[in-house]
Amino acid sequence: MTGMSKPKEDIIEILTKVGYRDLKYVRRSNKYLRLFLTYFDLKQEVRKIGKNSKDKLIIQYPLYSKISTLYLFNILKNRDVQIVGFVHDIEALRMNKNDKKKVKDELELLRKFDVLIVHNQYMKKWLIDQGITCKFIELNIFDYLNDKPMVNTSIDKPIVYAGNLGKSPFFKELKINKNISLFGVNEEKNYPQNVTYCGAKKPDELPLYLDGSFGLVWDGNRVDTNSGIYGEYTRYNNPHKVSLYLSSGLPVIVWKQAAMAQFVESNKIGIVIDSLQDIDNVLSNISSDDYLAMVDNVHKISNKLREGYYTKHAVNSIDE
Repeated sequence: MTGMSKPKEDIIEILTKVGYRDLKYVRRSNKYLRLFLTYFDLKQEVRKIGKNSKDKLIIQYPLYSKISTLYLFNILKNRDVQIVGFVHDIEALRMNKNDKKKVKDELELLRKFDVLIVHNQYMKKWLIDQGITCKFIELNIFDYLNDKPMVNTSIDKPIVYAGNLGKSPFFKELKINKNISLFGVNEEKNYPQNVTYCGAKKPDELPLYLDGSFGLVWDGNRVDTNSGIYGEYTRYNNPHKVSLYLSSGLPVIVWKQAAMAQFVESNKIGIVIDSLQDIDNVLSNISSDDYLAMVDNVHKISNKLREGYYTKHAVNSIDE
């Protein structure tokens, strides 16, 4: 119900349709067999890569195990293969940012890639500042394969928020008039009167329920800024919920200091704000024509997200 696996599953589907082969590594359930046989399992899976011709291996980073990733590099080190990291998360910017050893270890691992497909210019700059010198490709936004009808949006409808509600305690402090519909796991017991909890849905079903005006992207326990580990992380990452909203036809509301703010503003597909308390005032200044133009721009981006445009463009840029 959290949608954690959808980004990787979508990338597999997009790339296999354009000729990539999906390597399925099955992690052994027995920890002792896993300890002794993981290296050999991986070696068997990639036995043909880079043996007879130049190959390209795309690793959706991070894998569940740092050891497995190191094994892969060790197995392939003398083969003719270009190793590309398709970055989903960098824990040195998130959960491990205050642990110097873990940050150092992750950077050492990232240095082994020939190419890194990163979320945006801010993530790229941070990695360069840490001494990473490989080729970088900016994804700009994650695709979101979505075959559901687009939302029949209206500026008068509620704002929609979908995600892990345990990471969104700011709703308890929110004091605005605009109605909000929440979807996700770990809901709170009490929300303000204008906030309605609508249940948890599977990622592929959720677009059917996003009947609203805007999709909200916000993290932390404060309404005046994105805060905490996940809030600060939005300065560098492309939240997948942005792609969910846009692929469904919803304009978005994002924090002005989030990495996604520039993409939203340049494509005119939503609004950027300093504080959630500004929402009522900002929405009151949007005319019906302005909103319709915004929705039209969203539909253009949505069509790209639904066909995997950004993934294919990033991967096609590897050899440029």
